[in-house]
Amino acid sequence: MSSNLLDEPPMLILPSLAIAIGLDDALFLQQCWFWCEHYRRQRDLRHYHNGQWWIWNTLKSWQIQMPWWSTRTIKRIIARLRARDLLLVANYNLYQYDQTNWYTVVKARADALTAPPWGQNGPMEQAKLAPSMGTEWPNGEGQNGPMLPETNPETTQKWVECLGELQMQMTRTAFDTWLAGIAMVMEGNIATIHCRDTYGSEWLRHRLDPMVLRTVRGIFKNPLLEIVYLP
Repeated sequence: MSSNLLDEPPMLILPSLAIAIGLDDALFLQQCWFWCEHYRRQRDLRHYHNGQWWIWNTLKSWQIQMPWWSTRTIKRIIARLRARDLLLVANYNLYQYDQTNWYTVVKARADALTAPPWGQNGPMEQAKLAPSMGTEWPNGEGQNGPMLPETNPETTQKWVECLGELQMQMTRTAFDTWLAGIAMVMEGNIATIHCRDTYGSEWLRHRLDPMVLRTVRGIFKNPLLEIVYLP
């Protein structure tokens, strides 16, 4: 008798990854990895670009594989994974009009998130991951700067969801410039967002505050929440 309850292919859930980034994101990332590895084993070079193996799919195709999610939910999951540098999205289609996305997993990033801390054998607590969210910028700045305050796992997860929502509301360049990688600390009804520098905090306060405030209040389900921007 099969160990599966039903006669259908199972999907893997990696406990340490689910602890680090949430169940939905971990399941989707593993599914991407499964297909990339499938094409690697098949040596299907149509899926090999820039030294990596990729899977191409539309949102609807992803939903066929995981029908319990809506396409909007899948889009949010992808945005969150991109914001955490766990998933790369590109376009390697033959024709310019074909905008189907290609996906590959940043395995080194997944390994870093799930590796045990020095001197321990168990999974890394998610609370220990919070400082890294604001200390590694896409352009390499800030890596030697002060560590940001730690936050609890629930706040970290909700802030990642906020970043995913914000990424869908603005251009990729604007998101990468002002929001990617920055951290947030919650104390009562005050959300403190730690920006990259004084210019960044002023820009967010004067240009993006209504969008950020609306998004954060919606994700945290707190209409009284206020935001403070600090360099």
